[in-house]
Amino acid sequence: VGHRIDSQSRADERFAPEREPNVKEAIMKWLTQNQVRSCVCSAHNGSDILFLESLQSFDGSDTRIVLPFPEDKFIEESDKNGADESWVPRFREVLRRASRVTIASSERLGSDDQPYEYANRIIVGQGRILANELQTSLSALAVWNGNRNGAVGGTAMMIDGLLHQGV
Repeated sequence: VGHRIDSQSRADERFAPEREPNVKEAIMKWLTQNQVRSCVCSAHNGSDILFLESLQSFDGSDTRIVLPFPEDKFIEESDKNGADESWVPRFREVLRRASRVTIASSERLGSDDQPYEYANRIIVGQGRILANELQTSLSALAVWNGNRNGAVGGTAMMIDGLLHQGV
């Protein structure tokens, strides 16, 4: 879970593009130290795609992606980043390499960020099932600036939900 890359028009910094190499390095270190080779997550630009690219670099990795609605709408809302559309081919590549892709709804339902909250619940549920199948514990990694803006389906809400569940 984590922040998307900041667009050029973003006023308050969360995940500046120049931090991408350091974040990817930290993700690789965490994956290696924890011997993680399976995941369930979404595929937003920024932390999600960096995580998926990193995990998919390991032979035999199992990456399961959950999107709140179909790919074309998801790309428009979540992976195009202002003038920087370099995340779109990266999104398509991590989807191509995924073990499984779940589309939570055939269309964008609900208002504001409700579809993302719904997808987050599916991610956690599928993560619990996967951990059970692998006879291991569920763990999470977050790329987060520590700010709580109260956005439904946002990073802080996901982290709070995971902590509440003891993850």
